[in-house]
Amino acid sequence: MRRAVHVFLLIVATLMLLNRLFPPPLEKFLAERAQGSTIVLDKNGVPLRAFADARGVWRYPITLEQASPLYLQSLLNYEDRWFFRHPGVNPAAMLRAVA
Repeated sequence: MRRAVHVFLLIVATLMLLNRLFPPPLEKFLAERAQGSTIVLDKNGVPLRAFADARGVWRYPITLEQASPLYLQSLLNYEDRWFFRHPGVNPAAMLRAVA
């Protein structure tokens, strides 16, 4: 069992190192997601009509400053409360999933 854990940790460490050295090209993915829905405004900035994006999804891009701090905190608590304490993959969660 100890050997299996060592092999697993070595594989995880190798994958993390490779991800740091050769990150995947995310520019195209981020460019697609950044477009969002089209919103038509009047001359005073009041929304008149909104249109879904090319895939039929309603996306309204906002900045981090525009999002409610309570929403961001609840999202992090729900998704991954250790988000700021690990390097992108939570090793404890990985070990828990293997077990």
